[in-house]
Amino acid sequence: MTKQQYLITINSSSKVFTMKAFFLSISILFILGLVFFLYSSKITKPQLEQRTPVTSKPTNYALEISTPSEEELVYDSSILVSGRTAPGSTLLIAANTGDFVAEANLSGDFSKIVNLSPGLNQITISSVDLSGNTQTVEKQVYYSKEKL
Repeated sequence: MTKQQYLITINSSSKVFTMKAFFLSISILFILGLVFFLYSSKITKPQLEQRTPVTSKPTNYALEISTPSEEELVYDSSILVSGRTAPGSTLLIAANTGDFVAEANLSGDFSKIVNLSPGLNQITISSVDLSGNTQTVEKQVYYSKEKL
């Protein structure tokens, strides 16, 4: 092999080596990019799962009493206790005359007739939702047998 043939062979070999190194570098960069893409999507996935859609209902709830109003004066021995809470909740209504149980419907509405004793009646309404969360509201109602 002559010197010229040897140089041509080395020159061809270095071109092949350079092209192999170039494709190897590109392959490594592609694999690193793919790994980064997959890894970064796993990092952000839990963050996306923690977001709730705008249409979801809030997790906390309130117990709103429509009737009776606070410190109401009534002339009937019974009164309607009604309001709204979380759907499916169980309500315990404690009054001077005893305890009463009510269930909220699918809209969260409830109502229960409660017996009163003459004079001041303390009515405590407690709601327990399906997750075990509780809310309590107290109302005072005055029952008089005689109209003033």
